[in-house]
Amino acid sequence: MCGITGFIGLELDNPKATLQKMMCALSHRGPDDSGIWNDENTWLGHQRLSIIDIELGHQPMVSESGLVIVFNGEIYNFIELREQLKKRGYKFDTNCDTEVLLYMFDEYGEKMTSYLRGMFAFVIWDNKEQVLFAARDRLGQKPFYYYYNKSGITFSSELYSLLACDIVPKEISWESIQLYFKYGYIPPPYTSYKNISKLEAGYQLIYKNGNFNKSCYWKNEVLRKRIQKENELIEELDIILRESVKSQLISDVPLGAFLSGGLDSSLIVTYMKECSTGDIKTFSVGFDEPTYNEAYYAKYIAKSLGVENRVEQVQIKSVDILDILIKHFGEPFGDSSAIPTWYLSKYTREYVTVALSGDGGDEIFGGYRRYVGKKLIKYYNLIPKSIRETIVGSILKYSRENLEYTPNSILKMLRYFDFNAKRKEEDALDIAPNILNRTSIENLFLHFTEMKDLFDPIREKAKLLTSLKPEEQMMFLDTETYLEGDINVKVDRMSMANSLEVRSPFLDHNVVEFMASLPLEMKLRGFTTKYLLKKLALGKLPQQIINRKKQGFNAPVGKWFHNELIPIWRNVIQLPEIKDLPFNQNYIDKIWQDHKNKRRDNGYILWHFLIFFLWYNKIFLNNN
Repeated sequence: MCGITGFIGLELDNPKATLQKMMCALSHRGPDDSGIWNDENTWLGHQRLSIIDIELGHQPMVSESGLVIVFNGEIYNFIELREQLKKRGYKFDTNCDTEVLLYMFDEYGEKMTSYLRGMFAFVIWDNKEQVLFAARDRLGQKPFYYYYNKSGITFSSELYSLLACDIVPKEISWESIQLYFKYGYIPPPYTSYKNISKLEAGYQLIYKNGNFNKSCYWKNEVLRKRIQKENELIEELDIILRESVKSQLISDVPLGAFLSGGLDSSLIVTYMKECSTGDIKTFSVGFDEPTYNEAYYAKYIAKSLGVENRVEQVQIKSVDILDILIKHFGEPFGDSSAIPTWYLSKYTREYVTVALSGDGGDEIFGGYRRYVGKKLIKYYNLIPKSIRETIVGSILKYSRENLEYTPNSILKMLRYFDFNAKRKEEDALDIAPNILNRTSIENLFLHFTEMKDLFDPIREKAKLLTSLKPEEQMMFLDTETYLEGDINVKVDRMSMANSLEVRSPFLDHNVVEFMASLPLEMKLRGFTTKYLLKKLALGKLPQQIINRKKQGFNAPVGKWFHNELIPIWRNVIQLPEIKDLPFNQNYIDKIWQDHKNKRRDNGYILWHFLIFFLWYNKIFLNNN
């Protein structure tokens, strides 16, 4: 795992100093080694976290044919590919996957990506043909930001690094900010800046002589559903998952796993135990907040599997980590579970350099309770509107007046039903997360009608899934959008902020394609989520873990806005720069007053406002 950056053709006063600034902003991603390659107007930089072939894996790496590569990630089938290339006459000087990528491009050109299995973002510069080729992995685990014009192109693993290039224009995209307040993150290809883009998952690009071409090399297709016996599907999934985990155990440095005590991470550790002859190290964090503390279950499953488990008890202090969040995401990113992810990564890095995780399990196998809710909403809507409004309206009114005494699970369910029954057509598709609906965004922005309606990549993808049942539409969209734009971003930035590589076996494209080929009933049967995965786990894990209620990893932001975040919020909201934003301050103040006076728990929305305000002041305006 590393950080890559560089530029080609841009007219800079001091290109070396510029590249060094960009690399410095990535030093946390690669503290073990750094390298620069340049030729006339081409500059490539690399920060290395050494994982495989520690001695000979230095980058940028150059081939005899004139190719230069900077690469971030891991190619899990590189040994197999290397053997195939050897048969074609290629000779290798290293044992690392970087050299394999160079020769794959020599052999297959831009078609090379279809052969790769792994997580990656890389740039290959063909010095003879003066062509840049870049690609990103199928599920978007590794990041790639870029800016280009007719003169040249610049790229980086992180937005904060790209902004260190003086020639990159720093103009805010208010249309992208709309998407942030809608989803809690800015979906690819957009960023918070005009003219700066994210390369989408499963995409590659070519830049030559000012001409830019981007193409999709992989899509999570809505495949025809296979008809097989359930036991046969369980056996096949077992083989695919075991092979995926085994392929991701290759490392020349210490390796372990995150363990929460939930189904996903427990199953990953189970396969690690089956595939490895050595001791398995697992890591967990416990929190003072009981609702978010999974340490007991992690210890329980670790003892059951016979693996080592280290737990650090953490008292989360949002004030201590706000600056870290703002810097490493580089743009507004509102998922508060980034905070416990950072703490877990920091603790894990004290013992290992690589950790496997269960990320992607909910999206790939159908684990979110929202999918069940989508089934129930059909029956809820059969209740006459007058009865719904009388009964549910009374309960919700009571909950607003007695916020501390109403069970949160009941509130969530009733609000979900009530909200969905009233949604406008353009908001009818339930995409996670959903921060503000269109009406709320119109109320937030003072000049909403003057803003162009930005092409929404999430809604456009939804239009292609109308042949599927609503629950299945949600699953595909979560994999295509929420997983790429939120989950993978969170895991990459928070782990790499601590120089830790995280691998996610569930995101192997073989696993994803297999599950995409199955009927909905293999993921969601009745009210049972992750149906097939739970069936598979029956012979591997205790029943208590398999049937355990899903526990979120989000931070208790609602409570924070009644305590430690109050002075920060009051200070930030009074800044002249914040008051000058094109927002309806009365609308924001009402959200704050309702929360402060416990009429409604608006902590989730307030958190997204606070993150935006801090990003705008500290990063965009560069105020300290």
